[in-house]
Amino acid sequence: MERYPDGSFVEDGTITYGRAGRLTFDTVGRGHVGPSPQPGRVHGTVMWRVTGGEAGSPGPRASSVNFTVTADGEVIDDHFTRLFLPD
Repeated sequence: MERYPDGSFVEDGTITYGRAGRLTFDTVGRGHVGPSPQPGRVHGTVMWRVTGGEAGSPGPRASSVNFTVTADGEVIDDHFTRLFLPD
């Protein structure tokens, strides 16, 4: 992950879903993180482009993520992913 002074960031990586496989991704544009309405937390959002993996076709795939991080480092992620699977 590369973070910028304005609270934005870019990242890439792999998400493993156990026996269901794994996906690789990178950031579309930049994600953003900033103060949360809840004290002691930060809130952020990012759009990922799925670049490969073991699930789905080679067609376009994307995932949007909203997340909250507590002062203790606990992360709560909410993902919405659209995968186009072969018939």
